[in-house]
Amino acid sequence: MAEAADTRDRTSLEDVRKRRESLHAAMVALEAANAAPAESDWGGGVLHALEVTVTVLNEHVAVVEANDGLFVKIAADAPHVLARVETLRQEHAELLARAQSLLETCRAGACSADELREGVLALVTALSRHRHRGADLLYEAYQVDVSAAD
Repeated sequence: MAEAADTRDRTSLEDVRKRRESLHAAMVALEAANAAPAESDWGGGVLHALEVTVTVLNEHVAVVEANDGLFVKIAADAPHVLARVETLRQEHAELLARAQSLLETCRAGACSADELREGVLALVTALSRHRHRGADLLYEAYQVDVSAAD
């Protein structure tokens, strides 16, 4: 029985690593698109990268906050970190709102390249900080370094 639980835990942590890698890859692509010269298709590259980032972020939140997701598991296994879980949950709502707003702004062409660049840079920075806090949470809860593959 313990072996089955251990296998589930390893599978769960591997899923966390994969989601972290997907979010990191989306962030890197978004930053690269944002840093490209603002030429004729610069906005198209940023738009595509924002779309991917919003999709990956939505998937991340849906899986982590699901009724059988990571946050529920952490709450059961490590109740001493519940305040950190709640902080990350609040960040999810803020990050999703910020990313969706940038996506809509980009689609509408409702700001200058400089304004969009600043917004994207702020989003990437916020996502990076969120990932760091998530890694810290997992380490505190389980003493596992999920950032090793990043």
